[in-house]
Amino acid sequence: APKFSVAFFISILSSIGIPLTFNFIGEFTIMFGLYQVSLWFALTIGTALFLGALFMLRMYQQVMLGEPSVNPFRDLSKTETVVFALIIGVLIFFGVYVKPVTDLVSTSLTEIVMYINR
Repeated sequence: APKFSVAFFISILSSIGIPLTFNFIGEFTIMFGLYQVSLWFALTIGTALFLGALFMLRMYQQVMLGEPSVNPFRDLSKTETVVFALIIGVLIFFGVYVKPVTDLVSTSLTEIVMYINR
């Protein structure tokens, strides 16, 4: 199932926060904020992110590249391919152009920061 394995791999890369994907922005801002508070917090979270990435890539290796199953499944249909393409397109679009998401949450974050700093 080559289409499924490619879509699954791209989803895993996005999940572990590879640059130009949507999760990278979140992980980067959290790590940057934690670094400003404490280097040890940033190192702890960085270690957890590294171990999570290691786990996800190892899981992909075992599931997709391991021993073949006795009951193989069919590859993606055209409809499923379109759905996966849309999901991957959204992940990459918001990874490259994050402004709509930051504009959506910036007013709420400003009020939260003002409330905390009182």
